[in-house]
Amino acid sequence: MDEVGRGAIAGPVCVGVTVIGAAETASGFPAGINDSKKLTAKRRLALQDPIHEWVRDFAIGEATNSEIDEFGIMPALQLAGWRALNQLDARGHLPVRLLLDGNIDYLTYRSAPDLFNPDGRLVTTREMQVETLVKGDAKSATIAAAAILAKVYRDEFMRSLEDSGYGWSHNVGYGTKAHLEAIKNRGVSKWHRQTWIR
Repeated sequence: MDEVGRGAIAGPVCVGVTVIGAAETASGFPAGINDSKKLTAKRRLALQDPIHEWVRDFAIGEATNSEIDEFGIMPALQLAGWRALNQLDARGHLPVRLLLDGNIDYLTYRSAPDLFNPDGRLVTTREMQVETLVKGDAKSATIAAAAILAKVYRDEFMRSLEDSGYGWSHNVGYGTKAHLEAIKNRGVSKWHRQTWIR
């Protein structure tokens, strides 16, 4: 599992999850998988089909910019993560062991508001062993693959938005100089994270 869009100032935060089993482990991962930030957009897109063919299943969950504003980034990551996991659970592919990129287990972020139900999480059929892995996208092919799929998905979403001069096709929601200048001139749009723009 890995997230993309955490540092953006517009658009959703997305969490990707890939699932493999013994057969996929034995077959080896597709050549060229790497930290998504080290790959060009063209290379990430080219890896999409090989990753789909390699993994047993995958899912992408998201939390909107409005949810990020309302709840904060950590609860939004939790929300997006459980949305992805519940897609897998519905298909019978909830992982038994989950490698989560980074050093914070946001899936069990206990100070989050009760976003899902009274116990603070979505209902799943069984528990998982969650393990964080710092710089996991450079160490684990499954984490890197999850990030690549989520990055392609999120970038395509941002580029599909009607662009009123913010440059979504270039910045995909990140705070580039041109993007910040556009906000100064045009104000914020419905896609911006209002609490992130000072």
